[in-house]
Amino acid sequence: GHIVETFFAAEIAQSLAALGRLGVPADDDLVEALSVRAATEGIFKGTDARNLVELVQGLATLGVTPAKWAPALDQIAQAVTVQAQLYSLNQDDVADLLEAYGKVGYRSEWLLVRSAARIMTPVFLARIAPRHVAKIVTALATAHFRDTALLDT
Repeated sequence: GHIVETFFAAEIAQSLAALGRLGVPADDDLVEALSVRAATEGIFKGTDARNLVELVQGLATLGVTPAKWAPALDQIAQAVTVQAQLYSLNQDDVADLLEAYGKVGYRSEWLLVRSAARIMTPVFLARIAPRHVAKIVTALATAHFRDTALLDT
């Protein structure tokens, strides 16, 4: 067995980020082992939402293929969109999350719909900056998200 089999979200995120910085290819054996661990049912439940954002950013940096990472990306989307988790993310975090999913090239309808609901809250919109809007709109365009209510906001 691999030590990776004992990793949780924070360790997976840190490992992927480090491997990305080192220029390790996305098809490396260690990256493969991390993808299997990240696809474990419920592995991200209760994980700090910011760690999940960093995890998807690590995947984007590595240039992983959406097909191989789809089960893990679905697990992350489900964990990060639990209302308490999603509402713990600030404007930068939500923009970074959507941007990272866009860079990976994975479209999670669940993530998009839940994020759109978060973005349209008055508290969120009160503190949104142009840099957030740019990242969010780019990510939504990449995902071909057509929620006109959100785009009008």
